Amino acid sequence: MTKDNPQDEHLAVTPPDRYHGEGYKVLWIDWEWDQIDTGVSMLQGSPEKLIIHMFGHNDTDFRWLLDIAYQADIIMMNLSHRTAADTIKGHLIGLDKTRYFGRRDLETIFPGYIEEPHGAMLTWVAQQIDKRKQ
Repeated sequence: MTKDNPQDEHLAVTPPDRYHGEGYKVLWIDWEWDQIDTGVSMLQGSPEKLIIHMFGHNDTDFRWLLDIAYQADIIMMNLSHRTAADTIKGHLIGLDKTRYFGRRDLETIFPGYIEEPHGAMLTWVAQQIDKRKQ
């Protein structure tokens, strides 16, 4: 789909930056670079404007992370590696809007486990489009 309005493009935001405009707010925590590249590529052409906030393995602005997490429409976390954000990820994992991958052993405690983050992200975007049409 060709976009006539550049304001409809997705935005990528990293600490300490913020974006206060319209769009679905997505938070990716501790995704690997290849996962980020694939995710952004798969979301190109989506008719919904996405504001993709990314918090990486080496980021330490935890105030930013919590602030963005509470504003996000969906949180998707990689739990495959130990990082400085583990305590905050433990706080966020129980939220209804949180999805996580990399620790299947937690799915009996926390229902947000996903096998594959890219497919889950596309499914979520499709659900948002369907909700808007209703």
